[in-house]
Amino acid sequence: MEADGEPIRFVDVLTMASAVASYLGASEVAPKHVLDAMAVLEGAVTIEQLGRRVSPLVPKPPGGTGVHERVRKFAQGWVTRPGNDPTCPLGPERLALLRDELAGLAGDP
Repeated sequence: MEADGEPIRFVDVLTMASAVASYLGASEVAPKHVLDAMAVLEGAVTIEQLGRRVSPLVPKPPGGTGVHERVRKFAQGWVTRPGNDPTCPLGPERLALLRDELAGLAGDP
């Protein structure tokens, strides 16, 4: 559950991951940003605790923040699995599965 009591959806995780990457000034959303997004949504940390915000005066990459290929493939694969509607709430079991799979991605070189 999100810190505000609302259920977490996969689309919320992806949206927050983009916000985390942008907040930190990353050029692309990496697996670590997705894991950090889950922690923010679950209330374990605040986005401010993840690192120092990059000034909005710092130029962003043309076209905005990109997505690391591993994150893109993971997200596309996740939503094509049976029962994984990106707009439906994720229960504790799916959140744990998502976290475990992302941890594996974040640990890959």
